[in-house]
Amino acid sequence: MAEPTRKLFVAREADLDVLKQHWTQARDGGLQVVHMTAPVGGGKRAMVGELSRFATEEDDDVLLWRVAVHDEEDGLQTLLRIYAGLYSALHRAGSLKGRVEMMLHSQIPQEPKRVQGWLNAFIEGLKKAAPKPGENQVQVTLPRDNPLLGLVEVASAITRRFPTILELQNVQNCQSLAVHAWLEAMMTECADSRMLMILGSEPLDDVARAWWSPALLDLLDRKGDALTRLELGPWGEAEVSRYLESKELEAAAPARIAEIAGGRPGFIAELVDWLEAEGKLGEDLADMTLGDVCDVTPDEDELDIPDEPPKEGQRPHAGPQDAEKVAYLSALLGLSFPSSLVADMGGYDRDSIDDLYDATEQTYKEVQFSKPLGTWIYQFHKALLRESVLARHTSEEDTELARRVAAFMQRYLVPRGYPYLVKTLRMWAEYGVPQNAALLRSAALTHDRPEVWGMVFDMTRYFDEIEWPDAMRKTIYMNLIDRMVSSGDVNQVENLIKDALEFAQQREDRPMTGWLLFAGSRLDHRRQDIYRARDRANDALKVFTALDDKLKQAEVRGHLAMIELADGSPNAALSQVEQAEKLAPVPPIQAHAEYVRGLATRRDRNKLQQAAEHFRKANEIAGQAGQAQLALEAGLNYGETLLISGQHSKAADVLARVVQITQALRNPVRERAATALLAQAHAALRNWEAALQHGGRTLELTRALKFDKLVAIDLYNLGFFNLMMGRATEAVSLFKQARELADATNVGFQKELLFNLGTALKQIGETAQAEQVLRDAIPAATQAKDLRKVMVANELVAEILQGRGDTEGARRHLQEALAAAETGGFKEDRKGLRRKLDQLA
Repeated sequence: MAEPTRKLFVAREADLDVLKQHWTQARDGGLQVVHMTAPVGGGKRAMVGELSRFATEEDDDVLLWRVAVHDEEDGLQTLLRIYAGLYSALHRAGSLKGRVEMMLHSQIPQEPKRVQGWLNAFIEGLKKAAPKPGENQVQVTLPRDNPLLGLVEVASAITRRFPTILELQNVQNCQSLAVHAWLEAMMTECADSRMLMILGSEPLDDVARAWWSPALLDLLDRKGDALTRLELGPWGEAEVSRYLESKELEAAAPARIAEIAGGRPGFIAELVDWLEAEGKLGEDLADMTLGDVCDVTPDEDELDIPDEPPKEGQRPHAGPQDAEKVAYLSALLGLSFPSSLVADMGGYDRDSIDDLYDATEQTYKEVQFSKPLGTWIYQFHKALLRESVLARHTSEEDTELARRVAAFMQRYLVPRGYPYLVKTLRMWAEYGVPQNAALLRSAALTHDRPEVWGMVFDMTRYFDEIEWPDAMRKTIYMNLIDRMVSSGDVNQVENLIKDALEFAQQREDRPMTGWLLFAGSRLDHRRQDIYRARDRANDALKVFTALDDKLKQAEVRGHLAMIELADGSPNAALSQVEQAEKLAPVPPIQAHAEYVRGLATRRDRNKLQQAAEHFRKANEIAGQAGQAQLALEAGLNYGETLLISGQHSKAADVLARVVQITQALRNPVRERAATALLAQAHAALRNWEAALQHGGRTLELTRALKFDKLVAIDLYNLGFFNLMMGRATEAVSLFKQARELADATNVGFQKELLFNLGTALKQIGETAQAEQVLRDAIPAATQAKDLRKVMVANELVAEILQGRGDTEGARRHLQEALAAAETGGFKEDRKGLRRKLDQLA
């Protein structure tokens, strides 16, 4: 008879018993919430795994809803992950899935119409979410109506009937106010449910308070009486011995193993595996430290290091002597990291870093290629290896290098979007620069997409019985209005501002009142009501002056500068930003001031270089300050100004980076603007293939955004690029499509389109069509006063007529061409035209 499998020891009974007790209470009726804390590797996930096994052994109908929260995901992405966790849990649950569906179906007739919609949408989404055979991933379909709010109703319906363990792992990684508001709604609306909610996080210490979301910190403080705090303590000799025994292993120094791994069960397990593989379990480990575990020595036979030193301007190749620094830079970025980023931070040749990782296969593994970053992603084989590298870098010099890495990330990665924002603010907090962490935490809080702020606003009104804190409601009002001011329905925004003003005045909140007046002015500016915009801005300025809030005064003056520019007063605009900088000489104000100077200076075509420098400074300062949107706008204008001033190669480099930022920010409108300019920059460099690629992306975005008036222009550009590449047939097709959609009254565009269409038709031998199109181009070019196009179009028509034997017609058009050349002062062209006329004679 086979021996039963020995159960692996992974959790201390005293901690597990606490969870079991709360699970029993939840299963019998009544929500239980546990905030479980432990450092990285502290055994939180294993603890919940043990509880899950216990729960499912007792009851087949237990729903295990486990969600890992990632720091690179914003509120909407986290919401998708929570939905995916619920769908996956039900698909794993076998027959329970069918019973849940039946229960929801039976409940639908009893619910209000809106709740019926959420339940129906969830049932349909559950069917679509079925993973493919052999796969675990599910497809998530969110309901059209508020999915944040709908999930509360769905979860409430399920957990009232079926016992559920909801675990949110690493909840501290989420900065979204919407997600934390959802948690509060769940705690309130599921109070009578059969659910145990476990919020897993790292310990809540001073460093954590410097980088965790204020919404989460507030929730944990306010709900202190409604949740149980469970701190998982470190393992000692007894626990390590039991773990070794459960693995049928023996070690000479279990106490040292616990000490080396800091008592953290996850790292203890990996350390035991490493010691076993190295044959060291029987040693006393007296002199060993955690830093001894990770070996970053590369196989030098796998490296291809040049014999010659790098030339001026080239980066050096990373070699064995750089392995430790590369390992530390990699560890600072996390368990996974992009190789090009490590190369850029260290100043190494990018390919050499890939080679170094590949040659150190005992430590790193290649994971995947990242298209957005254009680089390979590598990963430490085990979390223990990363922890080992960090453990041997604790000097002041190492701390300073970590701060430089944070500064690099803030400058180059944070402006690209959310994925590195939380990593950077956490790094600032952990390495002793809380003021920088606070700045980025504010940016992270406001980073959620407009639709998410709409969802949470709707939820706070829907669950009006919940005593939502004023600070949360104020934040929601301000962030929702801030986004709607730039793109929302004007009447809806005015009504929202009116409601928010009433909220502020009831609480005598003067700062919020001033901010709302400022927002109203921005709305007026958007709808080009310059006078009202100026009035409301000045009213806001009075409020902030009375409050002696110099930063807000400076922000309003920066906005007044934009109003003055719109009103045609660049000098007044420059005066406003000068006053703004005097009031608050801080990076956000300085960045905006440089941006305004760029806009004002660019009006003078003789000062394009100065304008470009202002935009460059604005982009740099805004990027360092974490102001992604301003960095984007400044970068876009910087690239455009370089293009206008003839610095095409530099413009292409800048605009390529801007395109990456727009993609990271998921801003298709600005991506379209950037790709259109990038295509023109490559065209100016005669890089036709690149111009065609970016022009195609521009057209794709134009159609997706339904910018119908721009489709003809994008089609024309693609036609022109094809024509320049010798693809006249493709060019004719694209030009004809553009002609069908083009505005006939736009003579400037018409003359370019008709001229190039005629040229392409002539090249493919369609001379009859070419003649007619070129004849149509001549009056358009004449009206546009483009004498060169008049001259060349007439010359091309003359060639067609001469080829057909119409000498008189050819002479007439050559004479028209000659007249245009004389008027335009085209001396060389005149000589050639006269020779052609003489030949006809």
